[in-house]
Amino acid sequence: MNYKEFGDIVSFDETYSTNRHNMRFVSITGIDNHKKLVIFGVALLSCETIDSYKWFIDCFLKTFSTEPGLVTTDQDPAVLEAVAEKFKTGKHRLCMWHISQKLKDKVGYVLYNNKVFRKRTNYIFWNKEMSVSSFERHWKSLIEDFKLDGAKWFDDMFAIKEMWILCFFRDVLMNGLMRTSSLSEGRLCRHIFYVYEINDIFEIPKQHILRRWARDASESLIVIFAGVNYHSDAYMITKHIFNTFRRVVSNCKNDKEILQLFSDKFDGFPSNVKVRAPVVVPNKGQHNSKRYKSAREEAASKSSVNRRKCHRCQGIGHNVRTCTVDLDSEFTDYEDDDEDV
Repeated sequence: MNYKEFGDIVSFDETYSTNRHNMRFVSITGIDNHKKLVIFGVALLSCETIDSYKWFIDCFLKTFSTEPGLVTTDQDPAVLEAVAEKFKTGKHRLCMWHISQKLKDKVGYVLYNNKVFRKRTNYIFWNKEMSVSSFERHWKSLIEDFKLDGAKWFDDMFAIKEMWILCFFRDVLMNGLMRTSSLSEGRLCRHIFYVYEINDIFEIPKQHILRRWARDASESLIVIFAGVNYHSDAYMITKHIFNTFRRVVSNCKNDKEILQLFSDKFDGFPSNVKVRAPVVVPNKGQHNSKRYKSAREEAASKSSVNRRKCHRCQGIGHNVRTCTVDLDSEFTDYEDDDEDV
């Protein structure tokens, strides 16, 4: 998801220090909407060969399926050849930071610390407003004034000036990967706002707003993992499922039968949650098979039952044992009547 939003321009960097296993750490990184580096892919290479870099780029393209719009690298010959062969649709530029770092070794300590020399080289290297003709004129003057004619490094750099000098790709957004100050290029200058005001334009046109710098640029990531505790096992399982799904779809993107089978399997999963009747659990202290009845229910149940009469007094609602009728008088009279009959 990060690559989808911020993978338009990436940096291919293999200059990180080797580890104790003597393996080169190579990374492909970009810059997110918070102006922070975001890592898209890394590799540990045992050798810095063209084939090793090609293998890394193949793995990268297999994972993300699409090429970046622009790749910045240093001047390593193996990297240059691998990038040129594998990244066919995007542009390729040299990192200005690496070039400026090499300047000291190429001209020596004394000349490098010359204030005039440093001022002029900075002007040539970093001036985005300079035209091609102006660059060539300043470059020739620099070579002559400081007697750098014949220096191989300067001749080589001039031969590939289209790859690194800013005036040749002022229309390409670098998003801070050429130099930190280039972050201000995805921004409108104050003169534009004066033009807007004169023309009664009070909203910035959409074509001048880059999504990568918007606050909701990575909203899709937030939605997917919203409400998940990032320190819980559930988060790790969610992340694993998400990455597995992306990997399967990416690897099978050209196989219609496998994709259809994969889609059918997912269609079998419920898309919504069905509410089922809960299992009835008796309350504490309550009989398992009974519940408390209201007075109305009790009265209705009593009225529907054919209750027996008392054999002694023929009353209803009690039996002989609980009968309160005077046993001596009534029972005696009852017996006397029977005898007369």
